[in-house]
Amino acid sequence: MTTKIMLILEDIKFTYKKRTWRNKKRNKYYQKRKQMKKKVEQFKRIDSTIKPTIKLQPLADEQKIVVHKALEKAKKDERVLIVDGEYGKLIGSDILLLRPRKWLNDEIINYYAAMLGKRSNSGKCKSSVVLLNSFFYTKLAGNGYDYGAVSRWTSTAQRRYLSKNVKTIFDLDKVIFPINIKDHWLCGCVNVKKKIIEFYCSMGSYCKELYGILKRYIEDEIKDKQLAINEDWDYYVTTDVPLQDNNLDCGVFTCMFMDCLCNDITPDFGQEYIDNFRLKIAYEIITNKLI
Repeated sequence: MTTKIMLILEDIKFTYKKRTWRNKKRNKYYQKRKQMKKKVEQFKRIDSTIKPTIKLQPLADEQKIVVHKALEKAKKDERVLIVDGEYGKLIGSDILLLRPRKWLNDEIINYYAAMLGKRSNSGKCKSSVVLLNSFFYTKLAGNGYDYGAVSRWTSTAQRRYLSKNVKTIFDLDKVIFPINIKDHWLCGCVNVKKKIIEFYCSMGSYCKELYGILKRYIEDEIKDKQLAINEDWDYYVTTDVPLQDNNLDCGVFTCMFMDCLCNDITPDFGQEYIDNFRLKIAYEIITNKLI
């Protein structure tokens, strides 16, 4: 066999291998594209059930009086006990933060999250939800990633609020939690129903670095609970989220994001509603009743 024929045969073999490799790559691409298209259609069906939020009506005069009395009491003594409920205690200095243009602390936000969590699992909301407090993310990633610090958190929350049929977070629709990073509040959501990790930030921040942490948390949760789950999770930061026009209202926005997510409502309020939201949150916490 001449050298020329051998070269031709080698060229044919190389071309065949290259063509086979291209076909495999092309098939893999179209298969992935088909799966993505199917997932997008699924998201569209789910999103079609979401209704716009109803704009908040101002508090009635008698409700405003309740808030005013509590604020006046707090002004006289910031250490006085204002709220002593099932979710903890709040003193005057905490309640005073619900006045306009005040940065909310974790006591207020975590108390409100606990109230939303109880309501969400009392049958009054469409979704099956667990709300975790701000220390969940702090312990998970505050000093480097540490799954062991939060491995039992969801189990504890489920035993407190949910039915016995719920064994893990993957039996839920959503896990919602506030996040504090460098004194800025935002809302995180593990949307189990959609298989999406969501972030709602009133500063319009791009939260991609948080996605890696929560994706790793989900993977560790599957291993820890010994579940036979093999799913791809997507990353989502809403682009039309309501934005704040100062550096003090992020906590109020976060509370309203949590409220909307519990009710499968699209957040479409604006900065002009924030003072009313502050009054609403104050009244609900003081009376221990969501309206």
